Amino acid sequence: MKIACLLLLILTKNIIAHPHHHTLAIADYNYSSNQFELSLKFLTEDYKTIVKKQNIEEYINTHLQIIIGSQTLKAKLLGKQVEPENSWFYLTMDISCEKLKSTQSIDVHNTLLLSKNHNQFNTVKINIGEQHTVHNFSSNEIKYTFAMANNQLNCKKQ
Repeated sequence: MKIACLLLLILTKNIIAHPHHHTLAIADYNYSSNQFELSLKFLTEDYKTIVKKQNIEEYINTHLQIIIGSQTLKAKLLGKQVEPENSWFYLTMDISCEKLKSTQSIDVHNTLLLSKNHNQFNTVKINIGEQHTVHNFSSNEIKYTFAMANNQLNCKKQ
């Protein structure tokens, strides 16, 4: 019985200690500024590994691409909030409402941290007016196309 309990304790510890790595990107479209406002969360441990090798804005633009038509949006870093567990980055991506309204879909390529962590997964949520779409990315799926109900967009400043 003692051996069974000890074995269970060891196995449970290994399961709990196995780290899961996750990023969360939330892109909210702001009609007033004609921009996506992007909030991006990393585990702080992962963020610190990235900045040892590369500028964070450059890293994000390389590994998280939002493509509308033939235009890849460029993220501009506004600020960050680094805490012991998680780090948040706040960025903007310029895109006119008229351009957004004229597209049928938004393509997203997400390879954030996939080369670093074999158990990495990344969630992207896009909010445009009343449209809310979410998708999870992993090493098995790095590209996804979000369908647009563009006839619902109101390009008047809100």
